[in-house]
Amino acid sequence: MQDDLIERDAERAALDEALAAAVSGTGRLIVIEAAPGLGKTRLLKTLHDAPGRVLRARGSELEATFAFGVVHQLLDAVVLASPDTVFEGAARLAQPIFSEARPEQEDLLPLLHGLAWLVTGLAAERPLILLVDDAQWADEPSRRFLAFLAKRIDGVPLLLAVATRPAHDDPALSELISEPDARVLRPRGLTEDGTRAFLARAELDPALAASCHASTGGNPFYLGELARELPAPNPTALGPRAVAEAVKRRLDREALALARAVAVLGDGTDLAATFAGVEDPDAATRRLVSAGVLEPDLTFAHPIVRSAIYADIPAAERAAAHARAAALLASRHASPERLAAHLLEAPPAHDPATVATLRHAARRARELGGASSAAAYLTRALREPPPADQRAEVLTELGAAEARAGHAAATEHLEQAIELAADEPARTRAAIELARVLKFRGESVRAVPILERRHADGPLGEELEIERLGLAYLSVAARAAIRRSLTDPGGVPRTRLEAFTLAALAFDAGARGDHADTVADLATRALAGELLPPDPLGGGYAYLIIGVALMWADRLDEAAQLYANLRAEARRQGSVVLLATAAGQSALVNERRGALPEAAADAAEALALGREATGTEALLNSARASAVTAALERGEAVDETVLDGEPDTMPYMLVLHARAEARAARGDLPGAIADFRACGAYGQSWGGENPSVSAWRSRAATLLTDLGEYDEAHALVREELKLARAFGAPRAIGVALCVAGTIGAQPPLPALKEAVAVLEETPARLELARALVSLGSALRRGGQRAAAREPLARGLDLATRCGAAPLVRRAHEELLAAGARPRRIALSGRDALTPSERRVAELAASGLTNRGIAQQLFVTEKTVEAHLRGAFQKLEISSRTRLAQVLA
Repeated sequence: MQDDLIERDAERAALDEALAAAVSGTGRLIVIEAAPGLGKTRLLKTLHDAPGRVLRARGSELEATFAFGVVHQLLDAVVLASPDTVFEGAARLAQPIFSEARPEQEDLLPLLHGLAWLVTGLAAERPLILLVDDAQWADEPSRRFLAFLAKRIDGVPLLLAVATRPAHDDPALSELISEPDARVLRPRGLTEDGTRAFLARAELDPALAASCHASTGGNPFYLGELARELPAPNPTALGPRAVAEAVKRRLDREALALARAVAVLGDGTDLAATFAGVEDPDAATRRLVSAGVLEPDLTFAHPIVRSAIYADIPAAERAAAHARAAALLASRHASPERLAAHLLEAPPAHDPATVATLRHAARRARELGGASSAAAYLTRALREPPPADQRAEVLTELGAAEARAGHAAATEHLEQAIELAADEPARTRAAIELARVLKFRGESVRAVPILERRHADGPLGEELEIERLGLAYLSVAARAAIRRSLTDPGGVPRTRLEAFTLAALAFDAGARGDHADTVADLATRALAGELLPPDPLGGGYAYLIIGVALMWADRLDEAAQLYANLRAEARRQGSVVLLATAAGQSALVNERRGALPEAAADAAEALALGREATGTEALLNSARASAVTAALERGEAVDETVLDGEPDTMPYMLVLHARAEARAARGDLPGAIADFRACGAYGQSWGGENPSVSAWRSRAATLLTDLGEYDEAHALVREELKLARAFGAPRAIGVALCVAGTIGAQPPLPALKEAVAVLEETPARLELARALVSLGSALRRGGQRAAAREPLARGLDLATRCGAAPLVRRAHEELLAAGARPRRIALSGRDALTPSERRVAELAASGLTNRGIAQQLFVTEKTVEAHLRGAFQKLEISSRTRLAQVLA
């Protein structure tokens, strides 16, 4: 008995501590994991009267497919009470959950982000306690929200208490339990001594303790049920069936009918009496409350009781009851999701109206990120079955939902849809969905023939062609398989297909090394009509390849603005996928500009977001490469595991380049040279031979020179210089000239002076710094020490501004050798900021509040506060008012 009391006191103390912390402003997560009847519901009930705002929800088997059903239980009353104020800032992203509005994209993360800020806003008004019982039965989007919120409650006056059964295999609940700051309580059954004390309090014979303990395993709920039946000879093992029998013995016909109605319709329904046909519902309710079956608000006193009563209804009768429930709710204009919950359990009836309701519910579930729920509704619709002329449409919708839910059956159902479709447009729609499934599974090459066998006119035909061509700009294998013949439509594009065609032509021209002006013209015209969607997973991600083409053509400012616009759109939509992709591409542009801290911050942001957003793997190779390259240029340690990216994409060439740089930095010159050659071969496989794509030849040449392989080194750098001059982009020419002069492939001083002159015309500050330092070094070695000082001093200044620590050290040493007395180098001020501190400081300098910064970066306010503290210390300032001046 003493052990039982100690354990229960410890559980209550944990709840009290978490509640006190939440009320004082520190977020807390409590997870109660216990088998049925072991006290998780009892523990949650101790918090019902806690100080602050208490919001409650309970998962149920009936509504397990209702997308955000548990969220609705928690927040509906609050949202309805103040709809004009709760959706401020990023919280507006959650508004479609509570209305019929359609989200801007079928992506769960913006909705979760919006909900998290909605809850944070509520907690800012007064401490908030969220209680969720039976989370194992919560719908998938609600479970994902609980896991998402749990990572963002640090520093928020919020207690999140979640009760669930053990031995579940749900990833979201597993995340909750494994959260580092979670306090996990696992109530156990009573000991035999505890059982004896329990019986004594119930004024029953403690001598029955041994048999009762053996019968119930010390389960407090079952003990309570058994106590209602005692005194009885030889108590037997209790379970749901025994509980159902015990409850039935305590109830009359009307009370049992009402209890069964609530079990079918769900807790708290006001239709139970009508459904059950009870003459005196108030009296029946009082008897159920007295018997410990229901609470006064028509919710079950315990989930075990609901499960026992529900399971006791014969299967055929239960299915028929759900059909009647759906009809009753339909007459009261209930939402399609609520009808669908009952139709899932109702018998098929060849009813087209049922199919229509299930399809409507599936569409809504899919829009809200509940792809698994949508798949369940559509699977049931197939069993109804749908009219013959709708079967292919239902299969297409099912396959699309299954694909987003990660179900293997998606491919099979979409193939069936193509076979069954009555006309070519229906076959084409199914083929497009199947191609997208294969694309996101890394099987783009399989999608090529599926799309090439289809044809359509009008908007569908345009979508088909864009999807087909888009494969050639995502997958290298698909690019080789696609028969492409693109023609410049001329002028400003009039359709999405013309705009995408111009984007594709710009990319192709840049990759093979047509003149940079031609590339820039094609890219600029692709943007002129403002016809392209921003979604990086749709339309072949045309904006991304336009930005790449502009970057190759040295239009770095235009590329930077394009990606900045995409980031602004991502924040407006709350699209983590778009934000991660745009940040990764911005990292490439900033790296080329020599803005290394910004490049590192962009890459870190993209990779952090990519860990949350599914479907971004193929889009993050740019960020992977920039993270490593920027770190090397800054003289920082490198995590090469970041380079484990998706190999069947064009940007993987940059990953190979970064891997070669990392190997060179640790002294593995032969390995680095092999990787640079692999980089070149990979680029050649998809047409990316332009040195503006990757200057792999000159980098390999530098290492070959170190190994004494001068002839091969000189041949490689001469080839790069020839290709760069033909393309006409100054940065690529300057890079090749700088290496040619440094390794002796051309007379050093003329080549290096030309490199400086060419690079002066570009925004590529780091490459100019490198050329200046190389020129100064050559002048010093040639005995021109005085002449060497000016380029070395300029190179030192530029390298310092870029944050390129190794180049700064080299310039400093050369200046000393040239007889100058440069100031000592110290990492201070803005150069000392980490990438994250710099990004937060820049946003704060622009006038954003901490909350606004957190909403834009998808982090918590506490994270923003920590980064700002670090920035203020390093910048030696004490207020935001000086940030803009210090960072300028």
